[in-house]
Amino acid sequence: MLLRVIEHDPDSVEEAFGRMFSRVGASRVLQFLDEDTTAWQEAPLVLALPVAPFARAALRR
Repeated sequence: MLLRVIEHDPDSVEEAFGRMFSRVGASRVLQFLDEDTTAWQEAPLVLALPVAPFARAALRR
């Protein structure tokens, strides 16, 4: 989903990453980007994201 947002709505990516880093912390975001997190650890990341760009990306499927 993140890759779709980057491709189709790149202007919202800065806000998304800013929110993840400020609300969850750099170490957890980097673990996520390294694909070294569990679904339980990813939940706070998902909740930190802005809804609109990710909802639009989901509807593009």
